[in-house]
Amino acid sequence: MAALFRETGADARVSEDIAVDLWRKFLFLTTLAAACGLARASIGPVRDAPQGGLLLQRAAREIAAVARARGVALAAGEEEQVLERMAALPAGMKPSFLLDLERGGPNELDVLSGAVSRYGRECGVPTPIHDTAVAAFSASVAARRS
Repeated sequence: MAALFRETGADARVSEDIAVDLWRKFLFLTTLAAACGLARASIGPVRDAPQGGLLLQRAAREIAAVARARGVALAAGEEEQVLERMAALPAGMKPSFLLDLERGGPNELDVLSGAVSRYGRECGVPTPIHDTAVAAFSASVAARRS
């Protein structure tokens, strides 16, 4: 199947371990969403802020710890690779989660930081960054409704 996609010019490969690949993507997207959402800023100001790098690092580590506790074989150093990718992003890049927050419409909180928080509780892994994101974003939505 991957060959068919490559014939059309798409970059395609067959996954060796789909669970690892999905968690790798989840690690990247959810770290970016939580940090940029909490800051209400694109990735550049988050990276440059005092403690911004620490926020990204802790958010990524929580997700990786949850994945590993759930039996996902993330490679050692996966978090650092994700952080390196984020360091290379254009400063003005905003994740879709932040764009949703800015528009005030529906967002993916439940399937991003919400999932990290739930899974963390289920497997006994502390997730204070993602718990904070869930509380803050939920309060923000509730305040707009009242």
